[in-house]
Amino acid sequence: MRTTRTCSIVFAIVFSFDAFHSCFAQTNSTSRAILPARSFLGVGGITATPERKVSPRFAGNELPQPPQQKAKWSPPASSLPTNYITATALLFEQGMGDPRGCDYWEIEVGTGNIWGGDGGIVKTHGWVLPSEAKQRFAVCWNGLVYPVVSIGGAADWRADALAAVRRGGRQLRNALPEGYEVSHETCLPLKGCLVLRLGQAKLAGEFWLALQAGEKLDREALLEQIRATNSLSAATPTLSDADPYLGWVSDWAWSLFERSVCAHMRGDDGLALAGARLLSAAREGIEAQAAQRGFKRHQTFNSPWDGTYQDYLDFLGPLPVLLADQERRAEQHEASRSAAEIAVVMNKEARIAAWIQGLDQVAVRQFGQPGGLGGWEADPI
Repeated sequence: MRTTRTCSIVFAIVFSFDAFHSCFAQTNSTSRAILPARSFLGVGGITATPERKVSPRFAGNELPQPPQQKAKWSPPASSLPTNYITATALLFEQGMGDPRGCDYWEIEVGTGNIWGGDGGIVKTHGWVLPSEAKQRFAVCWNGLVYPVVSIGGAADWRADALAAVRRGGRQLRNALPEGYEVSHETCLPLKGCLVLRLGQAKLAGEFWLALQAGEKLDREALLEQIRATNSLSAATPTLSDADPYLGWVSDWAWSLFERSVCAHMRGDDGLALAGARLLSAAREGIEAQAAQRGFKRHQTFNSPWDGTYQDYLDFLGPLPVLLADQERRAEQHEASRSAAEIAVVMNKEARIAAWIQGLDQVAVRQFGQPGGLGGWEADPI
């Protein structure tokens, strides 16, 4: 049987990455113009999403590289620990989007959501790649390159970064919603990497100080201190010497994988394929660098234990299956027909063949963890 567009891939990995919410499978976002506002009760509390326009599908299957992705980078002079500098350099070598050489603008981009595949179009700020083409692209604050839906006015990334630092850092390591990750208003580790790449070592340090302080201190007290003193020095005078590479690269890889899976769920095959290819190319190098930097692997759950260990990015287990399925879809020369189009085919054998061919467009929800796929009768095919 052909692969169906379900979310069993992402459902299995979300919980292995300490996610705070459950998910459902593909929603056909092209069948309506607006995604309704929704609220869900998850492990981390209530998750709410506002009403949004649906995310458009990406017409290509490759995302462009930023203009200075491969250009030499000389880190600015700073007192940052060496591990922070080398970890940042590695992230960009392995494919994180480089903002250098791009103008910073107000933009809109499509996002995913593991509840149904489509998180809708969100407004944010990002580094727009120079181009004369109709379809524009931008590096967003999660380090991913996005097809841009619209471009607004110029923005100030330094001002955005300072404002994000003053809001404080996250306290829990959860699989964060894509709309939260691309926002210019949130304080997340990869933002420090982006501003360091742009030559702002002090500002990068402030990001990481805010995050580390947020893990150690009462959050409200921390934010009050930041507002009063405009400084984090009293709370956390120095950065931890621990190597941040595995945590940072896991954040980037997770964002790319989740985006690819959600794109697959909503039928955005071009974006899913582009992400799966990039992540597949980077995976081996990430594993090798994590081992070289001395990170400990966790044992597998085989019983009795057979002496094997998990990959560092253990949530990428389903990646080869996703990539193979998206490559197969890209090679198909005949577009999939809708249920209404198939139903009116007069020749019985041709009609049955068309129904079978359409099975890989079936979209149903996974109803629990553990659990199975349910609601097959709701899908027209």
